[in-house]
Amino acid sequence: MQTNAKDAAKVAFQGDVNQVSLQQLSAALKWQPLIGTLSGSIPQVNYSDKKLTLNGEFLIKVFGGTIKITKLAAANLFNALPTFYGDIDIDRLDLEQLTSKYEFGNITGKLSGFVNQLQIEDGQPIGFLAWLGSPDNDDTPHRISQYLWLRQNRFRVLFT
Repeated sequence: MQTNAKDAAKVAFQGDVNQVSLQQLSAALKWQPLIGTLSGSIPQVNYSDKKLTLNGEFLIKVFGGTIKITKLAAANLFNALPTFYGDIDIDRLDLEQLTSKYEFGNITGKLSGFVNQLQIEDGQPIGFLAWLGSPDNDDTPHRISQYLWLRQNRFRVLFT
């Protein structure tokens, strides 16, 4: 960490993450249990003049697919109204790996898509352009467990 003449903090870092157990990570963070591993590459991240910027592509390998985050920036991180910006590309995430530990049921198939021009203020999305769907040439079965459908529609079935 460096300080300039005006005592403004400046921080820069980059790094890699390899084969982190999602089961151990989710337990440590008290999240819903997850399975699989997490790997990734963090390009140069800079914090200067109260702004956080990412110089390159943040690549995350998880759930059998990849997530790429680009144009990531944040402002007002330590103020009342923090703001985040970025683009996210999702390629061939395995929904069975992602959903297998959730009580609501199981979903199979692959998921690809994007969330572009994402803007989040104070933890709430302000705007974005998004598409999510099955990737081309996906030969995996696309199924959703009946248990999920029944739980989501139980109230509707009982009172219609």
